[in-house]
Amino acid sequence: MIRILYGSPQADDPLVAKLSKEHEVTHHTEWLPFHLDLWYCKDRKIGPKIIEARYDIIYYDTRLYGENWLPQVRAENFKFGVLRCFERIEVPVRFLVDDEIYESVENALKNFQRRKEKQQTPISDRT
Repeated sequence: MIRILYGSPQADDPLVAKLSKEHEVTHHTEWLPFHLDLWYCKDRKIGPKIIEARYDIIYYDTRLYGENWLPQVRAENFKFGVLRCFERIEVPVRFLVDDEIYESVENALKNFQRRKEKQQTPISDRT
């Protein structure tokens, strides 16, 4: 069973219902609780105790933060704000990008993916 952190503005998201049949899904419909749960997407050592990551994968719907904003404002906020919140996350992230902002954020997502791949590549293998 995969532990999924899922953020989308829809309370009755059909993908959440589908994933929940086979996996453990924590679904947040607001940014702040979702953002706080990102802290649990990485193993942490606190003193002698190791706290294991609570989630195995993240699904993030780009409409979660700024759902009612103009598309260009949401796109800029995603590229320069939201996307940075995922930089140090050690579990895979799947972005569900809505059509209104896809073209505006496409390059930022590709760059993010390249940086994540580079983080996972051993230093001796980097060029």
